[in-house]
Amino acid sequence: GGHLLDTRLAFITCHERPPAWVGRGMEVLEQTTLKRIAATCRRHDIESATVWARGFDSIPRTGLREGRQGIIVAARVGDARRSIAWVGRPL
Repeated sequence: GGHLLDTRLAFITCHERPPAWVGRGMEVLEQTTLKRIAATCRRHDIESATVWARGFDSIPRTGLREGRQGIIVAARVGDARRSIAWVGRPL
């Protein structure tokens, strides 16, 4: 099983790879702030990424080129709608 990151978001976290019918998945490498996305990606040798964003008027800029090497999930979570990003690799 897994749990929702936030009740308003369709992002589920779990310790094992979910079945294919659940949707796309990623291995989370690190949680970071929006301002630290590029530095976090460099630390993990990610040069290009797809951004999955929820709760923003427009997709946050990451400083990376669009690509499939990594995945960045950017979301506003909790009652305070705090901005958080998770950097990972596709499963």
